[in-house]
Amino acid sequence: MRKLILTAAAVLALSAPVYAEMSREIDSDLFNVAHLMMGEAGYTDSTERRLTASVLLNRVDSDKFPDTIGECLYQPGQYSTVRDGGPFWNEPTADCWKDAEELLTQWYETGETDLPENVLYQSLFPQGTGTHLISGWGQYFCYG
Repeated sequence: MRKLILTAAAVLALSAPVYAEMSREIDSDLFNVAHLMMGEAGYTDSTERRLTASVLLNRVDSDKFPDTIGECLYQPGQYSTVRDGGPFWNEPTADCWKDAEELLTQWYETGETDLPENVLYQSLFPQGTGTHLISGWGQYFCYG
């Protein structure tokens, strides 16, 4: 289930424990998306980082994958940079943090990412049911 960005009035209406739990989830989403951008597309450009993270967010919305960012990201066999101790574990650049925050805000508010909702794979080779696009950095973004 997608989390919603809360207005100030909505935050004030929440009890402190409920707000604290929601804050941890939102912070965790930002942490996970910024680190995914760093791990999979860190020193590329904003478009590449956003496309990469869009695949993750599309997976959350798909019935083919788990329902949260964390569950999709840490799912066995999905992201080698997470599993193998790659650049995912490095501190994201300021651009990764900025792009992650902007993409998450877009997704929370509209439910949309930078890719069609059925683009569920990103890799150095084609997979799934067909290729949506090949980025300027050589990544294949494929239908699920």
